[in-house]
Amino acid sequence: MISTGVCITSAAHGSVICEIPFVRQSERLRGVSIGENCWIAANAVVIDGVTIGANSVIGAGAVVTRTIPSGVFAAGVPARVLGELGQV
Repeated sequence: MISTGVCITSAAHGSVICEIPFVRQSERLRGVSIGENCWIAANAVVIDGVTIGANSVIGAGAVVTRTIPSGVFAAGVPARVLGELGQV
């Protein structure tokens, strides 16, 4: 389930070469993978290159900048695992 206001970004500009204008640099596409039976709560942001494991919950307003394992609850800015589901 993906709630209201969630933003999933699946590309990023490669702005690593300072001598080349930003608009002339190519995009880096890594993609986002969201496992089965996940819940991404309202206004969360999922950054390019992230995998969210199956059966995980992402808290409202979280910014997911790295991979989240299966079966956990993650929240915060940046998002971090706060516990395993059933133990939170």
